[in-house]
Amino acid sequence: MFLTKYQWLHLNDFHTPSSTPQLPCPYCLEESLTLDVESLSVDESPAHRCHIAANRSIAETKRNREALGGDGWKLVLAVTELVTKEEATPGIFHSTLYCQDCGGVVLGIGSAIYRSNKNFSTVAVKHEYFCPSVPLFEIASSVPESIRQELLQAFNYFHSDISTAGFKLRRAIERVCEELGYKGKNLHQCIDLMADKHNEEAIWLKALKLVGNEATHANGVNASDLLDAFAVFPGVLQIFERQKFSKDASEKVNALHNKFSKQLK
Repeated sequence: MFLTKYQWLHLNDFHTPSSTPQLPCPYCLEESLTLDVESLSVDESPAHRCHIAANRSIAETKRNREALGGDGWKLVLAVTELVTKEEATPGIFHSTLYCQDCGGVVLGIGSAIYRSNKNFSTVAVKHEYFCPSVPLFEIASSVPESIRQELLQAFNYFHSDISTAGFKLRRAIERVCEELGYKGKNLHQCIDLMADKHNEEAIWLKALKLVGNEATHANGVNASDLLDAFAVFPGVLQIFERQKFSKDASEKVNALHNKFSKQLK
């Protein structure tokens, strides 16, 4: 997975613009996507306070603080308490991020919290959407498009709606089973069928399915849980890379066999 868990959690909550980590570029996949702080444009929006409270409550922030470790959580908690107590002005911002390697451009939008004054001095920002999606891990070219699309949507929802990101993760698991040809009455049965040939991956998917179920039907999944699930998923996707390698290898082996077996006759 790109970046560290701490960096993703830091990005997933309010932080100062200058502390935004360099992100993986969706074009070249280098961790060189840099926020242009000067491009940040913030518009005051008092009504946006409800949106911020709904998407990043103090309770959820406290659940993430142990995963953040150190003093990083203190800023997050302080900022969330500020907007809840109406001691800071909520706003909406848009920004531009540039890749230092390939020059690719990504647009971002999100929520901002700043002190109410003429200078609009920003306290913290939180990106909630990137266009195109910023990948949390590399998706190999061998991965079918149906799975790729679900994962890219999960990546983007990670920044704004953890429950929907978890739901999209579950959808990606369903697409994996479909692409591999496993059909059952439900997802659990599909994974069981998969275990005959891919036992280890099936064990992983059962755990990831629990995360997706919880995100879909309840509210017990947090950003840290989802990051752990994202860290495991690339191991499952290696099935498709192996299939591609086996197909390419078989063609070469058959060609070599036909060529040299004829010479021996």
